[in-house]
Amino acid sequence: MVLDGRKWEPDQDEQDPCKAGFSCSYADLVRPGVGLSPKYVIVASRDPKGFEVADHIKSENYLRMQVPDVRQPGAYVLDGTWRGHFLPFMTFSVRQPDGTYKIYVNDARRTPLVVNVSEIVRDVSISMPGIIGTFSGGLYNEKDPSDSLVVTKGEFNLTYMGANHCGY
Repeated sequence: MVLDGRKWEPDQDEQDPCKAGFSCSYADLVRPGVGLSPKYVIVASRDPKGFEVADHIKSENYLRMQVPDVRQPGAYVLDGTWRGHFLPFMTFSVRQPDGTYKIYVNDARRTPLVVNVSEIVRDVSISMPGIIGTFSGGLYNEKDPSDSLVVTKGEFNLTYMGANHCGY
């Protein structure tokens, strides 16, 4: 992923190449008026301590993206808020020197954040389908909307759920 013109990569476990920095969870939810709603949540973190940080949400950087209603490949605009349970959103947190966090969020009224799902991976040996795609767009400081980040060249290849990308 490129963040404001600089390459950003999540932590990788150098001892175990199957553990990647991006991880994913999947759920089939039943929503009133919608029916079955497949939802993917993609997270990544980066911290000087790497995978030693037990709670990745407390990492130096933490990315969280929720993409609901993914039934087929295509473009999905993240136009919701992280404060909603089933809404599409992306956040990127940056730990400040005083230990607080700047939280950048998507804002569909400005530069939308778009996830392009190129493939939904179905494997008979696993019950949850994987997902492959890209993402790009704008993120805005939740407390100061004049402070923004531009995300380009975001990619994910999450054939298996969780952080182990070599299978089970």
